[in-house]
Amino acid sequence: MTIFSKIKNLIPLFLLIFHVYLLYIPELKGNYVWHHILLFGIELTIPLYLYFGKTSSQNYVSKRAVVLLAGIFVFIQISTLHTAKHVLKQFPEHVSLSDVVPQVDTMATRFLNHQYPYHPIVFGEATSQWTMHPTYMPMQWLPYSLPVYFHLDIRWFALLLFCLSIGIVFWKLRNQITLNTTLLFLCLPLLLYLIVWNKEAVKTVEAGIVALYILIPVFIWKKQYLLTGILITLCLLSRFTIIYWVPFYLLVLFFKNKKLSVIQFLIMTLGLLALYIIPFLWQHPSIFREAMHHHSTATVGEWSLYNEYGLPYNVFSGQGLAFLFFKLNGVSLEHRIFLLQVTQFALCTFALGLMLVYYIKRKSTTTFNLERFLIASFMVYLVLFYNFIQIPYQYLFLVPAGVLISGSICLMLPQQKQ
Repeated sequence: MTIFSKIKNLIPLFLLIFHVYLLYIPELKGNYVWHHILLFGIELTIPLYLYFGKTSSQNYVSKRAVVLLAGIFVFIQISTLHTAKHVLKQFPEHVSLSDVVPQVDTMATRFLNHQYPYHPIVFGEATSQWTMHPTYMPMQWLPYSLPVYFHLDIRWFALLLFCLSIGIVFWKLRNQITLNTTLLFLCLPLLLYLIVWNKEAVKTVEAGIVALYILIPVFIWKKQYLLTGILITLCLLSRFTIIYWVPFYLLVLFFKNKKLSVIQFLIMTLGLLALYIIPFLWQHPSIFREAMHHHSTATVGEWSLYNEYGLPYNVFSGQGLAFLFFKLNGVSLEHRIFLLQVTQFALCTFALGLMLVYYIKRKSTTTFNLERFLIASFMVYLVLFYNFIQIPYQYLFLVPAGVLISGSICLMLPQQKQ
């Protein structure tokens, strides 16, 4: 192997580490523009480079090396969770810090008490109260009924779910680990470490959402499509982030295996009916509309909340390209937000359309690999969707960061036979 080949195979690792570093470096002072654009460029480069470049190898590591890697995995996770014990004490579950944990806690408590979870929630003291319409989908609060029942900090449960998920990633791919992917595997527990130390992420339960998303590339790679369908359903029940990608995924799968595509569609439909529409939305059809209205109102509020530099704090201190639309002159705030929404939809659907055309042209060739294509499309889609969201809270970008890592591992593994 030439020096160029070795360097070429290390590029994705350097990009991922640099990406994670940029994502969680201390708050930048004043000028954020280069930071946002660089992150977007890196995130888009990684899946495209891995898909179109020849970065896989057959240099499998020994079983002893796999055991050693597993030991390092466990050590990093245990030490990180030990650190979390002290960090979580510094950020108690209080609505003054973030409304995420109190909202999840309230909805889970209501569910345990056989109450309707989606009734408006009143926060604050008697002198300064405000009402919030719950916006979270069932998988954002329902799993946390367990820690709430035992009076535990629900953030611990989210971190444990993430640990379990990266353990599954390692276990599923343990027999395919190559020299090129060894260090990539360690990026997952590194992400856990950064979740704990990031002052925004530690106030949320986003680690539990990431735990679902990072498994999708792995189950696609292992061709376990029924489990992939269940995972996608759970992701839809946590957020509608992949609402545009799912039809694309089902259509591509339909070309390959009509029966499997229909079965997955039925799984998703039944899951949404059983866990959201029938038990909750059917009782009060207005909750979805109220949630959307609350999100729109919150977006205007966040875009109007300025920092010491006279800029909206969460638009400029997080990630994404929403700041470009804020800077538009001669356009009202509401219209700038609307333009961002339209751009997000247009870019996501256009990219999916291009990928569908590419698939139709390439699917019959001997070098085409369906799993690699689906994983790369998932990575690209998430990058576009998240970089054009209306309220780019920093913790939300844990999802594309996690998927970029697990997806990169899969794309760097030796190509499977079709």
